[in-house]
Amino acid sequence: MTWQNPAILYDNRLDNGTPVSSVTVDTGYSVLSLRDWRNYTFWQATGAGPFYITVNCASAKTANTLCILSHNLGTIGATVSLECSSDNFSTDTTVALSGFVPTNDKIIYKQFTSQNKQYWRLKITVPASSSPRMAILCFGTRLDFPYGVTAPYDPLPQRIQSESNSSQAGNLLGSIVDYHEINPKPQWQYLSATWVRDTFMAFWDNHAQGMTPFIWSWEPGDHPADTMLVSVKADSGMQIAYESGQTIMNISLDLVGIKET
Repeated sequence: MTWQNPAILYDNRLDNGTPVSSVTVDTGYSVLSLRDWRNYTFWQATGAGPFYITVNCASAKTANTLCILSHNLGTIGATVSLECSSDNFSTDTTVALSGFVPTNDKIIYKQFTSQNKQYWRLKITVPASSSPRMAILCFGTRLDFPYGVTAPYDPLPQRIQSESNSSQAGNLLGSIVDYHEINPKPQWQYLSATWVRDTFMAFWDNHAQGMTPFIWSWEPGDHPADTMLVSVKADSGMQIAYESGQTIMNISLDLVGIKET
């Protein structure tokens, strides 16, 4: 792999129409759960497959990145691909992302050559009697930063949320770890003010400032496994300042999330 600049994925084609599952979903596992940005509500289906999640975007829309979180696709040996079409897959079926087999159930983050089509669908092929499950499905056009985060940068700063019990004598009886919270704080210096206003602020105004989660990848080329679901941290979130005149700006983000293990 080669080094890549940080990327954010928040643009989701599933928001451009109502996603449809090709098979009847299991009770309590709505296909609409795939676009609610919650990693604890799921789509799950049972059948012979292949399974399709299809969306009609009403007009041609672009995508160049796929992300899937909280899934069992590695465990069940699924093959996953992403297709798009201009005519609802009647005569035009373009493979945007060729079939791949996840090696585990950790976050899936894949970049591909940008396509611009009205119809999009995720295809999942599984062995017999397997039930694919996913919590978040996002494919759209990622926000690429012009260059890497300012050093030094810790991509995985962790805070352990736990409960500890002690005896009346003060002896530690044991601890229960609830989860590991990740609190990355990326910063950029000397960004073009035009890029900040025209590109970054669209993400902030339309998505992040509402505390809606998104996908953060600090270096998707060599470290795609560090990609995670985050949101801006309450009461801090973001700082923007002019560096020189009105042409150069600095950005600081305060993020919080949980890395899948």
